[in-house]
Amino acid sequence: MIVVQSIKGDGYDENTIKYGKLDPFFKIDNVNPNADCPLTIAKWPELQSIFNKYYENMEINGDTEYDFYCGMLMSYQTNADTLERLLQVYDSDIAKPILGRTEKHTYDLTNSTVSDSLMSSTDVPRDDPSTDKANSRSKSTGTGNTAQTGTETIELSDLGVKPNYESLNGFLDQNRTYVKVFLDFFKEDFIILKTFRFR
Repeated sequence: MIVVQSIKGDGYDENTIKYGKLDPFFKIDNVNPNADCPLTIAKWPELQSIFNKYYENMEINGDTEYDFYCGMLMSYQTNADTLERLLQVYDSDIAKPILGRTEKHTYDLTNSTVSDSLMSSTDVPRDDPSTDKANSRSKSTGTGNTAQTGTETIELSDLGVKPNYESLNGFLDQNRTYVKVFLDFFKEDFIILKTFRFR
């Protein structure tokens, strides 16, 4: 005779408690970001709020609530530096898509001045014949023109003729928001509920 023993949760829709029913002490609200992660600290209230809403109806993975809390805390600690680095470059150029080919112009130019002058002389008469000498004064008039000489170098990006929509779609498919990255850190701390019914 074969005796089938019941397992935890057998015959019930829930195997463990849902996150939303946990004591607040065991929730993400009781987890503090690392002190050396200032960008995470600034985003933490937003991340906590989204976390609570996202995982509210999911079952925790752990034998006890405290066991779940320790696992959740460890999930953050092992990924804290990754989240901080992500936030450091999140709004920088490295996280922005480049659409189409770009050109970089480098100039190596020098300026030179070319002048066109005209000399003129004017006789000055003597005022007093006993003391003055005949004299002349000269005057120079002209204009200066500036000319540039040198080279111009053009560098093209390596995108070539790749269509813009390919670049855009690739960016959208691969880009992950910091919220999505944060939530994914805790996937193993929850159980995806699957109910099997036998007839």
